[in-house]
Amino acid sequence: MFSVYSIQTANAAQWSTTTGTMYSWEDAYRHCANMRAAGRSDWRLPTALELNDRYKNSMSKPAWNPNGSQIDWLWSISKKDGGPYFLVNVNNGARSWDNNRRAFLTCVSDSTIDPNSWLEDADGAKKIKDWARVVKIIAPEAKKNNPEALVFLGKLTFDGTGVQKNEDEAFKLYMAAAKQGQAIGQLSIAALYELGRGTGKDIKSAIYWYEKAAAQNEPGAADAAARLRNAR
Repeated sequence: MFSVYSIQTANAAQWSTTTGTMYSWEDAYRHCANMRAAGRSDWRLPTALELNDRYKNSMSKPAWNPNGSQIDWLWSISKKDGGPYFLVNVNNGARSWDNNRRAFLTCVSDSTIDPNSWLEDADGAKKIKDWARVVKIIAPEAKKNNPEALVFLGKLTFDGTGVQKNEDEAFKLYMAAAKQGQAIGQLSIAALYELGRGTGKDIKSAIYWYEKAAAQNEPGAADAAARLRNAR
């Protein structure tokens, strides 16, 4: 049973005490996602930024680490260059990364430190194929018209993963992101126009959006635009 340690700062958050048990990354993620404490159900594994902020002022035996210096590396939900997950040392804020070791954990809720925490949390839920949690995380961001969330939800909606499959709705989500300059949204809209999926087939519009994505160096967009122009 975790105790909860609240931080009264400009970036107020609630943290659980660190565990005395080590976990694989996937078990650590599930542990925090399933945690219920202090009347909250929005606990999650923290990002590397949150952990570094949390532990930048080292203390020998603070309330959030009752086990003292014997606890060292804690898991985060942040990836190094899209690959292995970052770990942060509770004692000095140092970072490492791995996918196959076991480490300690702490959970966080109600944190405003990292504005991209929702995206990393959704990616973590995707990693363990908890699609209901993925949708729960990204749906509120999509309602705010967040372009990254719109693309994420568009992909789920197009594939019918975690939500009902609806290509027309996926087109709308991708378009909302594309109009904000989101490159993957632009590439996706171009492909849907080319194939006539979720909308009528429109090669002129497909070329337009491929070129928009190409201007942002989105891989494959320039070649697709050239292929369609040469075929006309």
